[in-house]
Amino acid sequence: MATVTVSKHLRVLGTGSLVAGATSITGWTPGAGVLTPMVGRNIWITMTSSTHIGQGFRTKVVSDGASLGIRDPSPFAT
Repeated sequence: MATVTVSKHLRVLGTGSLVAGATSITGWTPGAGVLTPMVGRNIWITMTSSTHIGQGFRTKVVSDGASLGIRDPSPFAT
């Protein structure tokens, strides 16, 4: 499991944890002032703890709540 930061246009939207191959960010914590719902937003996910620290990938939010559902699984082993 890796800690990740979710952003859009260099603005941090929140943080959570992601397992390789998963399509859900668990422990989702939105940042201050982040509007919900986030469904449909294109986002950038950056690995902040793992052997792939600093690397990221683009995906789209498909559901939000206690976890953030994403369209594409993480391409990085965590």
